[in-house]
Amino acid sequence: MFYTDKPISAVSEDLLERKSFSKILAQTLVRLNNSETFTVGLFGKWGTGKTSIVNMTLNEITELQSEDEDKTIVVRFEPWHFSDSTQLLTQFFLRLSNEFKNKKDSNLKSIGSALEQYSSAFELAGLIPGVGGVIATFGKWGTSTLGKALKGNAEEKDIIKQKEHVVNLLSKQKNQILVVIDDIDRLSNEQIRQVFQLVSSVAKFPNTTYLLVFDKEVVVKALSKVQEGDGEDYLEKVIQMPIQIPEIQESKLHATLFQRLNDVLKKYPDSLFDKDHWQKTFNPCVAPFIKNLRDINRLCNTLQFKLTTNSPEVDFGDIVAISAIEAGLPPIYEWIKNNKNVLTQNTSWGGYSGKTQKDWYQAYSSEFEQILQDKKKAETALSCLSYLFPYFGQKIGETYITIDDDLFRKRCLICHQEKFDRYFYFDIDLVGIKKSEIQKAVFTLNETELTFKLLKEDKNGNGIEFLKEIKSLLPDVSSERAQILFYSVLLSSSYLDGQNNNLFSMSTASYAEHICLDILDRVQDVERKNSILTVINDSDIDTIETVGIVINMIELAYGRLAAEGTERNYKKVITEEELQVVEVAYANKIKVLLNEHSIFEFTKWRMTLYLFKCFATEEANSYLSKELEDNMNILHFLDESVVLWIGGDEDYEIRDRYSEYVSKERILEAIQQEKESGRIFGLPENILNKCVAFYLNSLEKINYHGHIFQADVDKTLEQWKKQM
Repeated sequence: MFYTDKPISAVSEDLLERKSFSKILAQTLVRLNNSETFTVGLFGKWGTGKTSIVNMTLNEITELQSEDEDKTIVVRFEPWHFSDSTQLLTQFFLRLSNEFKNKKDSNLKSIGSALEQYSSAFELAGLIPGVGGVIATFGKWGTSTLGKALKGNAEEKDIIKQKEHVVNLLSKQKNQILVVIDDIDRLSNEQIRQVFQLVSSVAKFPNTTYLLVFDKEVVVKALSKVQEGDGEDYLEKVIQMPIQIPEIQESKLHATLFQRLNDVLKKYPDSLFDKDHWQKTFNPCVAPFIKNLRDINRLCNTLQFKLTTNSPEVDFGDIVAISAIEAGLPPIYEWIKNNKNVLTQNTSWGGYSGKTQKDWYQAYSSEFEQILQDKKKAETALSCLSYLFPYFGQKIGETYITIDDDLFRKRCLICHQEKFDRYFYFDIDLVGIKKSEIQKAVFTLNETELTFKLLKEDKNGNGIEFLKEIKSLLPDVSSERAQILFYSVLLSSSYLDGQNNNLFSMSTASYAEHICLDILDRVQDVERKNSILTVINDSDIDTIETVGIVINMIELAYGRLAAEGTERNYKKVITEEELQVVEVAYANKIKVLLNEHSIFEFTKWRMTLYLFKCFATEEANSYLSKELEDNMNILHFLDESVVLWIGGDEDYEIRDRYSEYVSKERILEAIQQEKESGRIFGLPENILNKCVAFYLNSLEKINYHGHIFQADVDKTLEQWKKQM
């Protein structure tokens, strides 16, 4: 349900324990029993429930006088319903008149008629419009002066006579009159003055108590402007009994908020909610912006709108926090939306432009103070953002939450860079990979389905994000599910990177290979070796190198092979004894594949050939020497020795990796022969370019780096084709 700001009408609806205060106020108003006019001021800030307190107070008065013969006559007047001075004055007297005319008692009916004549006298006298000035004069000079001003008018226009008649009737009747004027702070400055002049002069009646309800600060400012004096002094002259509504107990306010939030959470049962995270962020990020029941209503209504489509994709606590900031500090909310990178990027590498954490704190403190024009609010904003965005907190030296990017991703927290936008844009199609899909993939899909899903997401440009989601959920994955994940991710990684065009980030395939060790780490120790042996057995010429890359990482973890005795930062997921078994199995699998294919037919062959030489050196060397008797194999093998550099200008560097197996002269001979036969033009473009670069290097057509420009390669290749 959505919550309105409609005031409560009964004590049973009281959520904030105001009934005791209302009961005391009711008793006070009943016991006043003044023969003269008495004015009570009930002060309270916006949202403190002033009207609700009035409703409960009037209900309590009714109960207190349930058996009294002469009950208090209660008249409620809401001046903000009327747009101008004419309406405000005439409607006040009409409201008062009707209340008396509707009574059964003939004396009270007479008072109603007298009030009606009194109101009419103002209109007939032509004093409306312009009532503000006349009332002011009436209050300043008194009835005698006003009477002289009206001399010569007909009796029905005689305001003084009409008022004297009303006063006489009211002084004789037994009922006390309570006039409640609420929401005075919602009026214009001029209308506020008119209400107080009305109470203090024109409608100054015996046996009458006025209960004036308003935000004192607003009214004092308004009176100061229109009276051209001290509004506080003016107010003190009118109000005989000032009563300040007590502050709402924080515990009661929070209890109401928690109940409402619990109701919202039940409405969206698929929401993500981490109780520990909520308890850490509530006080700094939500509590400062909850001052009254209206704040609670606005927050909960906003939440229900935002969660309609995004509830499974955001953390409930974080969406509460950012919505509270939106309502409490709108300029900071806009700043947050425009500063995603500042708030969500890990800057622990020290890229602070030479600034210390203290420097950054002062910089943002000054910026927020300028935005909010309030130092205290700026401090609140800084504290809030430090909790909600740990990377930002780290930057300014106010970190309160342990930084764990995988955990932030798993929980879909706003502080994670890839989750940030979903807290501000409510189109679920913009979310990317939905949480439900990720959960299903990790915990439900079989090997084939999972592989298909991963390849599909990669094709759509979401491959690396999907893998990161898998990694974030690994702490919850069982050993059995981990084996399925390991198999699918490893054997599908060779086919990834369909949409990866970023030269500076890790490729999707490389990321997949690296998280395989994290996945394998979730498998029971005794099953890990068998998991690796299974993927080796099921690999083919497209996937064998990817399997080899993972094996090589384990080798490096123990300081083996290229690590040359220095252990690298990889997980030792299996023992060295198990690793030796894996080496034999991998070498044997290569031999099986080489019985049917040339090594250069493999999708990727560098790591495969390297490990083959490491695990079965003599057999690998013998095989390679035989393969390099073929010209085309030599040209494919050249791929390992020519490196393409990409920058301002693309160029090629020649490295002496080939010389162990084939001479420079033999490579040039193979290039010349295959160029003459035309077969060289059937090579993949990257291999063909490297062959041309090797040829140009032999002619020493190199640039200042000792490299060969791509432009020269293109030019030479064009010449070769023309010679055919």
